[in-house]
Amino acid sequence: MRCIDAALVVVIVITAVEANDARGGVIRLDNSSGALGERLDGIAVTDLGTPSAGPYLVPGFPSLSVLVADLGGAGVSFSANSTLAGMGVNSVGRDEPARFDSLFDEEISLSFSNRVVVHQLDFRHFGQGEIFEFAGAFIQNEDLSDGRTDVFDFVTPWTIEAATPFTMRATVGSIGIEAITLELADQEPVLPNAAVPEPSTLVMFATLGLSCLGLRRRGEPARTRPTKRGIRNRNPKIEIQRFSAALRKCGCHRIDDPSGRRLPIVF
Repeated sequence: MRCIDAALVVVIVITAVEANDARGGVIRLDNSSGALGERLDGIAVTDLGTPSAGPYLVPGFPSLSVLVADLGGAGVSFSANSTLAGMGVNSVGRDEPARFDSLFDEEISLSFSNRVVVHQLDFRHFGQGEIFEFAGAFIQNEDLSDGRTDVFDFVTPWTIEAATPFTMRATVGSIGIEAITLELADQEPVLPNAAVPEPSTLVMFATLGLSCLGLRRRGEPARTRPTKRGIRNRNPKIEIQRFSAALRKCGCHRIDDPSGRRLPIVF
């Protein structure tokens, strides 16, 4: 590949990475097409620590991934369960599958690859007197928006550190969660099983590409501009020698400058 082509490719790669880096949006936990819940649905306690538990890329966030770090429930068989109504844990089929039931100690712990800031949670079936725990924050029914809808807005954005498991569970009642609205708190992507160049690496490649372009130009023959008479630029040193020879031929050893001084001519 020619150097100029390599430099062009580097610039295109940098532009593409910057353009695709989504910083904020909604993570859907139901099992609708393309939602994160569709990928987490059915992960069982026996899958923990295996590739079946993730990490999975989060739809809409090219540099964010999530894995299931832990599951809790009654009996020996329980799994993450997502329906069109939202996400929960299913304990041996004895409870509401798309909810977290405090009666069966159902919970799920997730871990994000990046530090994120959570702004809003969208619940389902959040009844009066029930309490839900999200990453250490305890939310009551009366804390929801105007006490009637199932949306909770954090007054102070809730930060979850990268690679740090956080738990979702109902401490009182039976509650489902449908969506999480968040944004990336930093620009450092940590993708699972995929090499993503850091900004410093991209700068290095860009510098290399531009240097390669410069070396190519340096190796080309020098180009000269034609003069008004249509001939190439002359070598100044040769022109001075010719001028001096002409002066010696006519017997001149000095030349007047505009200030009236006589300047010696050095041969």
